[in-house]
Amino acid sequence: MVEYVRIVLWCTKEPGTGYPAEPFFGILVNAAYGIANTVNSNIRHFSSVMIRATMPQITKSEGSGNRERMLKLSVFTSKMSFFLLAFFAVPIIVEAPYILKLWLKTVPENAVIFCQLILILSLAYQITIGTMAAVTSVGNIKKFQIAVGAFEVLNLPVAWALLKLGLPVYSVLQVQSFWS
Repeated sequence: MVEYVRIVLWCTKEPGTGYPAEPFFGILVNAAYGIANTVNSNIRHFSSVMIRATMPQITKSEGSGNRERMLKLSVFTSKMSFFLLAFFAVPIIVEAPYILKLWLKTVPENAVIFCQLILILSLAYQITIGTMAAVTSVGNIKKFQIAVGAFEVLNLPVAWALLKLGLPVYSVLQVQSFWS
């Protein structure tokens, strides 16, 4: 039971954050997850530059009482960060087997599916990035984090059940991608 909880905690972390999986799945799954996170973090860099430029403007607009501008900027931020990430992520998602084979020669099992699913999760996350900035600028951080955290915790029992049923480790990421 403790091992399943550790597995689920590892699998439900935000994409781009690496946690060692070797004790739970072996070195090949750890390598596959690390490769997927490397691809993800390099691609997310492009959209994060734009986000850093708009966040102060969102906060400034709310602080000066211009909520309409703040909301427009937050929607713009979400759309643009999604499309900037999608510009690079979609071709990689589609051509992941070829790209990873070209890059690595010997691609670890699960590396392709991990890479594809983590990029899909990142795209889903980018859609809400402007909303998070808007909520932060308004000051309702506590309620927002409780709501998001409660939903994230739902991943735990579902992931545990999937793994208990003997489904592959990437099934947890598939469920997380569906819920995002």
